[in-house]
Amino acid sequence: MCVDIVHGPLQVPDANYNAFAKFIQPPNPQRQLYHSMVNYIDGAIGRVVTDLKESGLYDNTLICFNADNGGPLPSGNNCTLHILPYRCWNTHTLAKLWLWLIL
Repeated sequence: MCVDIVHGPLQVPDANYNAFAKFIQPPNPQRQLYHSMVNYIDGAIGRVVTDLKESGLYDNTLICFNADNGGPLPSGNNCTLHILPYRCWNTHTLAKLWLWLIL
């Protein structure tokens, strides 16, 4: 499974978005959207794990999570991570890689 969630386009099913309205106070549509998108991918990962367990493949599967550190929404500008001005190098190496392996 490969996803681009919390990257553009910034969208999520209405049910996920609306579920976070009560948690974001004072109301902030951008923050509500971000949290609902992260919740959406969490649920999708949970469904994959459930399917793996039900099919008997979970104990024989390596699950990897990777991220690209990303810049702040909405611009996604990673250039601010560098000391030298006007230098925008590949910064995704600052993100972590998580591995989940059942032995």
